[in-house]
Amino acid sequence: MDDVERAAITRLVYRRLTDPGFRDRLTAKASDGTRPIVVVLPGDSLERLLADVERLGGAANVVLPVLNGVVVIAMAASANSDAIDPGVAQLTSDCTVGLFFARLRIDGDEAAYRFVMERPDHRRDAGSAEMVALTS
Repeated sequence: MDDVERAAITRLVYRRLTDPGFRDRLTAKASDGTRPIVVVLPGDSLERLLADVERLGGAANVVLPVLNGVVVIAMAASANSDAIDPGVAQLTSDCTVGLFFARLRIDGDEAAYRFVMERPDHRRDAGSAEMVALTS
């Protein structure tokens, strides 16, 4: 069922790419200048999302379905643990995208985050996320 829902959202995103207003909301750029898009569902793990973002060049526009449309989150991820600020809040590897989005909503639509994720193999990854826009 998740694959069907993800495919439907992906089709919606591709149709919306013809709208310049929607394209302008895709602010995360990879190092090669592209604006990768990752479609996620609320039950997806944040760990999986970070791996996808890393695989796409370290930055992606994350599209998450919400009640009346989708939300776009500009996200960056890095496996460079040397850049981790010890004062940054830590997330566990079992945190879901839905829980992370709920935190974004609590803190406001223009909230930006730096975070550190402790992986099961004790590797620590750094990242950042900023909610860009809600759109229906």
